[in-house]
Amino acid sequence: MQAIQQECLDQFITFGTEHLDLLCREYQTYYETERPHQSMGNMELIGAAPAPTSAEAPPAFADLECTSRLDGVLKSYRRKAVA
Repeated sequence: MQAIQQECLDQFITFGTEHLDLLCREYQTYYETERPHQSMGNMELIGAAPAPTSAEAPPAFADLECTSRLDGVLKSYRRKAVA
């Protein structure tokens, strides 16, 4: 798959098969649960929240939180939960 190579593996020098397996597992988790997919309306594959309606205003920067994996190579942003 081209996505894992360009988004993940091109950023690292791997030190053996265990290290490569770790990178691939982390990327797979990111790909399935956090990465937006354009063909699905920029939603995640697993655990996707409903798509926002066009009437909703874009979130303010203070309302966003960042999740990073693999020391910041893979990042995703989402709205903070409202209490």
